[in-house]
Amino acid sequence: MSYSPVALGFLPGGSSSFGSCMSADGTTIGGWADDGAGNQAAVLWDGANAIVRLPDTTLAVFQSRVNAVSADAGVAVGRGGKPVDGLASIWIRSGGYTRSGLSTLGLTATPIGLSADGARAVGAAANVASGAQDRVPVIWDAASPSTPPIELQRIVNEYPINQTAWCASANGGIVFGAAATTPGGPAMPVRWTGPAPGPGVIAALDVPVGCTGGAAVACTPDGNIAVGYTLDAFSVPTACYWTGTARTDVAGDQATGVDLTGKVIALIGANVDLNAVNSALPLLAGAGSALADATGVSYTGTGIAGWGYDSLTRQTAIRWTWSGASPPPFPPFPGTTPLLNLDNVVVTSLTTESPCTVAQYATPPSTTGGPVVGLRWSDTRGQTFGNAVPQALSTDPLAQLQWNRTGYARDRVFELFWSAAAKTALNGAFVIVDPWKS
Repeated sequence: MSYSPVALGFLPGGSSSFGSCMSADGTTIGGWADDGAGNQAAVLWDGANAIVRLPDTTLAVFQSRVNAVSADAGVAVGRGGKPVDGLASIWIRSGGYTRSGLSTLGLTATPIGLSADGARAVGAAANVASGAQDRVPVIWDAASPSTPPIELQRIVNEYPINQTAWCASANGGIVFGAAATTPGGPAMPVRWTGPAPGPGVIAALDVPVGCTGGAAVACTPDGNIAVGYTLDAFSVPTACYWTGTARTDVAGDQATGVDLTGKVIALIGANVDLNAVNSALPLLAGAGSALADATGVSYTGTGIAGWGYDSLTRQTAIRWTWSGASPPPFPPFPGTTPLLNLDNVVVTSLTTESPCTVAQYATPPSTTGGPVVGLRWSDTRGQTFGNAVPQALSTDPLAQLQWNRTGYARDRVFELFWSAAAKTALNGAFVIVDPWKS
């Protein structure tokens, strides 16, 4: 375990801060910081660890915070305004950041999660028909903040106060959270699937016998893996992750973030589960308290957000950065596709004899003469892809497949897939990037 912590500090005049989330690219941490004038302000810390205060309402007293940021930190969501009920807020970067209020169902609402592309926000809203304390899980179209959120489907028509949508896949098509699964029962971990934004199709996630609650609070970009917690009969939490709907418990009270492959999981108590080996993240030098939490993970797992205490026992946001000679291992999790981005190249390396998952496409490449490997790419962060460029899968152990003249892009996602199931040794993948002036 080779993570090193850096205290992110405070606003001028302030003496406390909190890191609640991290952008998928690992550059930006969101949270809050006090400003020394009785306000809790929504803030971001950039890649240089400089603090940026986000604009708020014109109210005299604030209790604002950032709950989630998009992959490139171009969009952030959270709450703004007065301490009593707050205002559902979205901040969009255009030069600086501007704030807009997210519409509600008539009373208060809280956005908690955001898809990596920044297009969908999820959270909870008080239902005007049933009172301020009754909350329903909702999804917003972030491009239209004035449009009321859409209620997500419920298993039973119950309104526990902690019924919430917590997180979304990269394109917002899969949502995780907590909802009542039995009449009169508490909120339990659930998953919604279906077109976004929309009510989705709800499914309960596996929980242990005697479970009294829980939630799925973060997920991988493809939505295959979610992390969170369950509560036992005495309301004691146990951290866990779900692959599909199947649960696996891990050592800890609550899992709060997960990397691209599901191999790095952040945990309450400033712990991290790296390839099923649970370890404590290091505290700040001279920390005045051993209390600390990890709250978010970058897609590569090399950056972790959270909070702890400095040597003066001041609560401060923390960025943990992988500092070892080599990064954590990131073999693709079963059922996922490795993503390579020109701005942040993830190099995978493994040898496997397991049959490859067959990708389904409207017009698959020709398989004349045997299976082929296809490469296609997206300049819209995975929303749309060009035509695949196929190459024949060779049985020569020294053969290399190479795609040339793929063009130029500021931010490109590559996808590699097989036209048919075939035993394959994938020993590595890399992208050669040449700087280009524009």
